[in-house]
Amino acid sequence: MAKLPSLAAYPPAAWRHKLTPTEWASLQNAWVALLQAHISSSAAELAKAISEEDSSLTRFLTSFAHEAASQDASHPPSPALLKAVLQLTAQSTSSKPTTDLDTFDYLAGLAKIYPKKLSAPVLSQALASPHATAIESSLTALKKVLISNLDAGIRGDLKSAEASLAKLNPLLHASPHVCTLFLAGDDFLDSLVAGYKVMNPPLRKVIIATLYLCLVGLVEASPAKWSMLSDELFSLKSAADQHKQGPLNANDSLVPELVTSTPLLKVLLARAETDGAATPNLKKRITALEAFKKGAMLRPKRLIRRKVDKGKSTRTSEDVDAEVHIHRMSQITQVQDLFPDLGAGFVAKCLDEYDEGVEQVVANLLSESLPPHLATADRSEGLSLSHQQPPPDMAPHSTPPQLPTRRNIYDDDDLD
Repeated sequence: MAKLPSLAAYPPAAWRHKLTPTEWASLQNAWVALLQAHISSSAAELAKAISEEDSSLTRFLTSFAHEAASQDASHPPSPALLKAVLQLTAQSTSSKPTTDLDTFDYLAGLAKIYPKKLSAPVLSQALASPHATAIESSLTALKKVLISNLDAGIRGDLKSAEASLAKLNPLLHASPHVCTLFLAGDDFLDSLVAGYKVMNPPLRKVIIATLYLCLVGLVEASPAKWSMLSDELFSLKSAADQHKQGPLNANDSLVPELVTSTPLLKVLLARAETDGAATPNLKKRITALEAFKKGAMLRPKRLIRRKVDKGKSTRTSEDVDAEVHIHRMSQITQVQDLFPDLGAGFVAKCLDEYDEGVEQVVANLLSESLPPHLATADRSEGLSLSHQQPPPDMAPHSTPPQLPTRRNIYDDDDLD
């Protein structure tokens, strides 16, 4: 077979914005045609094309995973291109040479671009192929860096740790194998507990999502890691007890926030009962963590002098709309903390489907059991106008009538 033409790298957003829709469509059609040609080639020819020095095919795939994961809405990849990239990636796992595709960066990009039902089989195939050693080596290197930065507290590179965890989370959601790898041993869990002690809200949110996805991933593995999960739950309780005995606020630690802001305990117990793995010991450890749930914060009552409502400050429909909007955005944020790859518009549709039940939305996203119209929807969809807060009324209004000026008999006299 004659050597195929080289593929141009997938351009960054700044370059894509300069292309007209016609140019962008033509470029994607050319990529699809070349990728299909590589897919149709023999295994030996594909392995050579991927592993050769300065491979244009590898350069295209890695640049695609990096750029498409940014989900730039103005120039998204076409369905045909998405299908070709995933198909070629799956086919490349049968080749022997280690390539730049066997890295955390590439696999994390795929996990963010594709829904779990599409990416999970490819990731599972890659982690069971001759490429598994190279992939696990890349993930282990990341794990060591994260542990070092989180354990160092404010002296560590927390900005880098936050970015790496956010990038890791879609991969944890798609691959139980990766969850098992990161929770092997106590060092990663301990580093998450240590990192949460730093008063850094963005980092704390991503740590909660990481730990939640890791623990749920243990029961999604085949076979499920129930013994390992039980050990992790015991470690979490020990960490919470230790923090509770210290001088800091007992609720200001990882475990209370984890069991309060996520449906973790309900999901684990339901899955254990479904699989017949709800042993007395496992139930006991789940119940023990229930005690750390934070209740509603009660504030001391203050004596407030109440003003008599004379009807001068009536509650408007705009006030009600604003409160509803804030409540909905809070729910969307809760889901996106656990699934950062989902668009706000898609999450809003899920909330509509499940009557604003955040726990139900999270549980169905994890189990990939959404109804068909949501399962096939665009998961990167942003908020539509129907879900956004209505703009303020800026139309001009007539000037209210002026009150008459009071006058008396001494106005305009000589003393004025």
